[in-house]
Amino acid sequence: MVKYIFMENKKRFLILIIVLAPLVIGGIVYYTGKNSNPSTEVISTTTLEKQIGSIKSIYQKNGKYYLDIDYVQWISNAKTCETRYGEYNNDYCIINDNSLLRTFSISNDVKVELQTYSHDVSGGYVWNQVIPLSIFATALNNSYVEMHPEYPARNFLYWITLNNGVITNIVEQYQP
Repeated sequence: MVKYIFMENKKRFLILIIVLAPLVIGGIVYYTGKNSNPSTEVISTTTLEKQIGSIKSIYQKNGKYYLDIDYVQWISNAKTCETRYGEYNNDYCIINDNSLLRTFSISNDVKVELQTYSHDVSGGYVWNQVIPLSIFATALNNSYVEMHPEYPARNFLYWITLNNGVITNIVEQYQP
């Protein structure tokens, strides 16, 4: 009787093994991934992620740049802002329900695009102006204020793009 049941379900059993084997093996490989410091949690992200927030600091550690950011919600629908929060400015509202700071490493090839950093000859902003990370870090950490007082970098929000947990793009969100 048992032999008969096994033979009937043999196809289903083989299909189940074929489907589950890569998942189990992949999970074991992921779980046993190399970590030279077992007291440090290794977090791996395999997707692109885009978030907006207030950058609190950019710093170097062991020759690599890192960024601390406080995520916010950017709601660009005036009716939603008024209904949910009662107040809004210029058809958008910014909500910060959680002040958790997140730290990410920054790619050596990061692209930093600013909207209000410079003006063209007619006085308008130079949109999507790309600047080096080192200049942006200096501006953000306030040591650049004396040279460029009209760009208070910490007062703005920025969109960051994460690729596998590493920041590859930083874009200033224009706020009228």
